[in-house]
Amino acid sequence: MVWDAARITPESWASIRQFYRHVEERNADFRPLLRLVEHVIAQAYAASVASARSGTALLVAQGAEPDWIQDAIRVDVALSGSIRFNFPRKGLAKVAIHECDGAGIVSAFESILRKAKWIDS
Repeated sequence: MVWDAARITPESWASIRQFYRHVEERNADFRPLLRLVEHVIAQAYAASVASARSGTALLVAQGAEPDWIQDAIRVDVALSGSIRFNFPRKGLAKVAIHECDGAGIVSAFESILRKAKWIDS
């Protein structure tokens, strides 16, 4: 998945939570994304990962000034209602994709962060 990094504006986790609260009120498929954002806010690592949005997709990257194209994890609700993670794999042209159900969003997200060495095991 490709997006225009110049159009990505980092947002606070609180702002992202407010956005997903509003979207979830209209579409319950977004409840897992709201739950994920609320979980991240409560974690010590929240300060070390940047957040942004691209449409209704959540973008997460490491550091204060990330390269949103090369380093961001994109979390989307798929058409089936499942959660889709798209993340870059260093040295490969294609992004890796991981899908899970809404109940597994937090564990899948933190597993991806641990594999990327963004958080401790």
